[in-house]
Amino acid sequence: MGRLSSKQQRFVDEFLVDLNATQAAIRAGYSPKTAKSIGSENLTKPDIQAYIQERRKEAQKRAELTLDDILAEYKRIAFTGMSKFLRINENNEPEIDLSNCTPEDLDLLTEATTEAFTEGEGIRVVRKVKIKPMDRLKALESLGKHLGLGSKSEDDRMDRMAEAMKEICQRGSAAPISTAHLYRNPDKINQGS
Repeated sequence: MGRLSSKQQRFVDEFLVDLNATQAAIRAGYSPKTAKSIGSENLTKPDIQAYIQERRKEAQKRAELTLDDILAEYKRIAFTGMSKFLRINENNEPEIDLSNCTPEDLDLLTEATTEAFTEGEGIRVVRKVKIKPMDRLKALESLGKHLGLGSKSEDDRMDRMAEAMKEICQRGSAAPISTAHLYRNPDKINQGS
């Protein structure tokens, strides 16, 4: 691996935060006017690609995480619906029911609040419980981004998303899905940046 400038190293550090080359270039000190082209150009450089891979491996070792671990967590968030936390009572009304949830299930909630108040003239105490699950759409977007599903046409992207989700559900892992193409056409990574 060749020697990277301090700005290029900073670019890699920032890129690994959110995989957004344009924003990484800006945060690394490149001009906002040229950040998109510089970010794309940086991702095509073999030395920078090698440094990105090196940094990812270091981070995985420190965190004792693998890409499969991260993708499994995204999958868990993306595919856990409200049925995990609700039941329908005898009056066909939804009720929050956390009694069968494991600690891991409860970790999927970002908010749980309880409010108690009296109804009528103090005759009946009513308890209102509100829960808010993690953002499933954001988890799906992140999962897709890490699987490289944002670099094709809309139809191709949907086909690849369906294929990837099927693969993950069948195997419980995204390991067979290559992310190497992320660096072949970096201009596509930043669409919408």
